[in-house]
Amino acid sequence: MNQLQQQLQQLYGDSSKHANYQNVPAFVQEALGYQETIDESWRGDRARYAWLTPALELSAHQTVADIGANTGFFVLSLAHRHPDCSFVAYESHPNHVDFIRLVVDAFELGNVAVEAQPVDLAAIDQLPHCDVLLHLNVLHHAGHDFDRGLVAGPQALAPYAQAYLSKLAGKGSRLVFQMGYNWGGDKAQPIVDPHDQAGMVRWLTDVLGRSGWQVQALAFATRDERGDIVYRNLPPALIAAAGQPQPDSAALSQAIAGYHLGQFKGEFYRRPLLICRSTAPRAAQTPESKGVSA
Repeated sequence: MNQLQQQLQQLYGDSSKHANYQNVPAFVQEALGYQETIDESWRGDRARYAWLTPALELSAHQTVADIGANTGFFVLSLAHRHPDCSFVAYESHPNHVDFIRLVVDAFELGNVAVEAQPVDLAAIDQLPHCDVLLHLNVLHHAGHDFDRGLVAGPQALAPYAQAYLSKLAGKGSRLVFQMGYNWGGDKAQPIVDPHDQAGMVRWLTDVLGRSGWQVQALAFATRDERGDIVYRNLPPALIAAAGQPQPDSAALSQAIAGYHLGQFKGEFYRRPLLICRSTAPRAAQTPESKGVSA
């Protein structure tokens, strides 16, 4: 085991709440022969990355921010794939920050900045504007891991999410979004019934619509003919109908049933994955803004 691999392993494998969570980026695996064991029947990043990469169609000189980057699978993978774009990773866990920085330095990813901070409600004001914001499985931890005191329980998450996402709508042109539906990861405090995927879609389209985001694509996990996990889009008409005052819940539920989500253990693959476009005016950049700028 070389020194770099040993350092990465030590940083990756701590005992914190969100450790041992993400895949190691493919380019790091190939260069070092280093990977971490992830139970991808429970959760994984590869299928999400395979879906969002062509959907984003990043062009030269675009800017991307990964909010709650963890060990950086998405931001590092995209930065390696798009050396002509600029990236910033926001992450508060010190070991995860060091993991990302070590990869950035070792692979000379000069297009990646790392900010060792959470992006809570107040911090959004200091964000620079970006072409794309990644916000993956972070928001349901509000009130636990950040913004303690602002979310008193699962029923308080919707108004908080509207305020949070409304601020983000002025800071990014597009948003890649996913969240969990147990508040703080606590199964005893569901935001939406974890088995009610139609309810999740309605919850999201309502909150995002009120926050200045238009849903462009929404996908769930399923398995292809070879048995591999892939994400496939819901028909746009069903997504649009879900945001109406009287949505056709039966049609939405029937379409979601075709994904056979019961085949997946746990909640992770049952969470909708979305790409949205901002309909809000661009917020003014403050002098304290950090990271990349558009």
